Amino acid sequence: MFVALCGCSTQKPPRDVPQTAAQAVDVEQFAKMYRAAYPMSRVGVVIATRPQDRLVAIGQTQPEDFAENQLVTFIDARQKVLDSGVVVRVLPDQVHVRYDRPPAGGRQPREGDFAVKF
Repeated sequence: MFVALCGCSTQKPPRDVPQTAAQAVDVEQFAKMYRAAYPMSRVGVVIATRPQDRLVAIGQTQPEDFAENQLVTFIDARQKVLDSGVVVRVLPDQVHVRYDRPPAGGRQPREGDFAVKF
C-alpha cells in the first residue's frame, strides 16, 4: 500500500486577534468622555481575570473612588456593554469585581476591556 500526501504548509494562518478596548481608545479619553455625560462615573481597565470564579481585577483607576457592593458595567472597544458586576474588594492598587453571567451570545469581560462605575 502506498500513500502520498501533498500540501504547501502545515502551519495555520494567524488568527485575527480582537482589539481590546484599552488598545483602541486611550483610557483618559474614554474616562473624560464618560465624565462629560455622567459626572460621577469612574473608569478603569480590566487587568486580570479569573473566569472560573467570574472575577476580574480593575486597574488604571483610583480605587478609593470605588466601594464594596457598587455596580460596575463592562464595555468593549466598540463601546458595547458586555456585562455588569459588583465590587467585592477594594485594594490600594486595584478593585476586584464579581461579574454576572454574560447574556446569551455575549462574552465575559477580558483583559483590556473597560469597567465603568456610574
